[in-house]
Amino acid sequence: MSDNASELEQQQQMDKILGSLRIVRAAGGNGAQMVNRSGEGLSIPQGPPPGKVFDFKYIEISYVDQTVIKFLERILFNSSGTTLAIYTSGYQSRSWEIIWQKIWPLVNDNICGFFLHVTVLYHLRQFSPAILRNCPNLRLIDSIKLFPEFPAEDNAEASSNQALAKCRYSAERMDELRTSFVTASESVNFIIRFLEDDHHFVPFEEENNLTRERLTFRFIGGYGLLVRCPIGREEDKWTNWEEEAIEWQCCRQQNCIAITFKDSDIGDGMVGASEGPSEPTD
Repeated sequence: MSDNASELEQQQQMDKILGSLRIVRAAGGNGAQMVNRSGEGLSIPQGPPPGKVFDFKYIEISYVDQTVIKFLERILFNSSGTTLAIYTSGYQSRSWEIIWQKIWPLVNDNICGFFLHVTVLYHLRQFSPAILRNCPNLRLIDSIKLFPEFPAEDNAEASSNQALAKCRYSAERMDELRTSFVTASESVNFIIRFLEDDHHFVPFEEENNLTRERLTFRFIGGYGLLVRCPIGREEDKWTNWEEEAIEWQCCRQQNCIAITFKDSDIGDGMVGASEGPSEPTD
């Protein structure tokens, strides 16, 4: 009975901690602590979370040290899918090294959504030009100042817009998309949501008999939706995906990580570390 009570208490404590919180520098200036929405300071758990699959709501990383990295290892290796947002400035070179060496290996295989600014993609591609295409479970990108550019490429010389097009795939650019689709010889499926009901965009439908695909643009619920799908698509599945794209908001996703730390927010023992994270043991 006492074992069950202990396990229940542990789960309740983890639920309390891993709601929506920030990881910040501890009040005394030494080490890291967590702060929940009510402003309550909490210590970072040292042991593994209960169960094999662990979900959380929202974690903002405003400070990083080895304790924070170990904590992220424990929760991210077992999470069912992560949504990521990076707000660190491009001028913070030490921070970007830590993001790439220590944090990115934890999310690369299970990142499913990405809130992505053009400058963030630029800096990530300095480490790996094909970084987006190498995320096997990435399903949705909420982008700012990015629009697919053709020809689609993700080599070192390609632009961020070309890399975005390679990953999944103004009015003038919409025409370019239509032209490239009609002449395409390889199939690729995607859904692109436009945030505004732009009067410059006109609904259309195109078909490519070589790839057996359809490209459509239409307005749904105040958004523009560009969809490239098989001509004989599974209607229920694609309808669900379209509804998900319309309703998706980064801040409302489960397992959302926001990285906001700067070079001045890096704790001792992080500079110069080049070894990547390893899977935690039970």
